[in-house]
Amino acid sequence: MVNPGFMVNDGKGFQLLLANGMTVSVQWGSGNYCRNRNLSFTTNPIPPCATAETAVWGSDGNYIKREEGDYDTVQGDQTPDKVAATIAWAAGLPANFSWPIVAEEE
Repeated sequence: MVNPGFMVNDGKGFQLLLANGMTVSVQWGSGNYCRNRNLSFTTNPIPPCATAETAVWGSDGNYIKREEGDYDTVQGDQTPDKVAATIAWAAGLPANFSWPIVAEEE
């Protein structure tokens, strides 16, 4: 059983645990793929930012790419509208969702 909820991450973002078991991470601090990326890791508090990094993973802990052809498991420089779309997309996934595993060509 999933207990949906919220979690703050080091004062630079948050995670949402959704009812379907998906977790959405939204981060906008130093080291994240956002306009605050080059801030010092000691910057406190983290200033507001126009963009954020998002990531989604399932209850098995495996990251889920936003689209099957995506290069990375995180989405960088996301505007607030794109973050909202990612959250809605993740909330609409079936429980235990994962992209098909495709064997690498030799």
